[in-house]
Amino acid sequence: MGRAPGGGLLVVAAIAAGCVPGPIVVTAPESAELTAVAGTGEDGFSGDAGRATAARLHGPVSLVFLGGYLYLADSGQDIAPTVDYYTRIRRIDAQGTITTIAGSGPALPSASRQAPEIHFLAESHIAASPKGLYVTNGNPKVAGAYGASPDVVGEIDQSGGFMLIAGSVSCSAERTCSKALYAGDGGPALAASLARPLGLAVDAIGNIYIADSGNHVIRRIDKSGTISTVAGTGNSGYAGDGGPASGAQLFAPYDVAIARDRTLYLADTYNHRVRKVDTAGRISTIAGTGAAGFAGDGGPGTAAQLNEPRGLWLDGAGQLYIADSANNRIRLLSAGGTITTIAGDGGTRQLQHPNAVIVGPDGIYIADTGNHRVVKRKLLE
Repeated sequence: MGRAPGGGLLVVAAIAAGCVPGPIVVTAPESAELTAVAGTGEDGFSGDAGRATAARLHGPVSLVFLGGYLYLADSGQDIAPTVDYYTRIRRIDAQGTITTIAGSGPALPSASRQAPEIHFLAESHIAASPKGLYVTNGNPKVAGAYGASPDVVGEIDQSGGFMLIAGSVSCSAERTCSKALYAGDGGPALAASLARPLGLAVDAIGNIYIADSGNHVIRRIDKSGTISTVAGTGNSGYAGDGGPASGAQLFAPYDVAIARDRTLYLADTYNHRVRKVDTAGRISTIAGTGAAGFAGDGGPGTAAQLNEPRGLWLDGAGQLYIADSANNRIRLLSAGGTITTIAGDGGTRQLQHPNAVIVGPDGIYIADTGNHRVVKRKLLE
């Protein structure tokens, strides 16, 4: 047992087992279903050292519980290209107080830095790591005040130090990053090239799975630091169901989830599908017809329509939570394959383009990205 960045006990074993210690304080309900956790609904950046519900966020996209804290990637997503806004990693404690632990500094993500010194370009995602947090730097290819930023994956340790674990690129003072976008399989992850890495997950033995969105693939970093592709060919499209995942086509996958048996689930976002890679390496579609829309609740997931599915969360019972982003809904795919809506009504008042959903100790937490807040609904009965 150690301490999370900035203090607080780090309980890695509990997280790995799917147990999340400590409730997060929330305010009174805003609706019959949802309660506010963070954000006022106005975009911006403010509120550190105060109540999370009084803070301003700008497009949170990723959530994780770790060591009794709720961490969020406050991304600055969907801003105009001329506006400088960088992802900040923020943390909410058990009293509901919010602080920023990374992302406010002028330095590019690189080795031997402290997390507060670094800026991450929108949009970055987070996951629990053995030492603290993994974070992706998903460069949108728009340079900001500090120049361009590399497509990399790093780790923030318990003391707040930042270490690169994947991606190799040199960014010039002219705000450009020159590199091959898809390279490095079979070698060290630190020598590989990525393109807009987004969601990531860690399996029970420490392999890291990354949605390498701009390359239209899912990549894996094993415990030795070697990188490989587990799904996708590198070309966008839709093909391959029933065959090896390495021969399938994906279209800008956004997030991944891993079962205990290492079955891989992925949000194939612009194919409007959720797909699964089984332990034999075969890929199949488990939700979505490929047509963007909303339909199918109460029936099989494969007959349902999704619209840009993004964040995924798999619980211990084999239920898959899906942030059906452009439908402004959170949907649940049961272990038996039936799909239902558990939050959102399709309008933007309850949820607007939710990008992440996770299950906490006392509820289901949602990154309500377009409304610049984090909300919670009660656990399913």
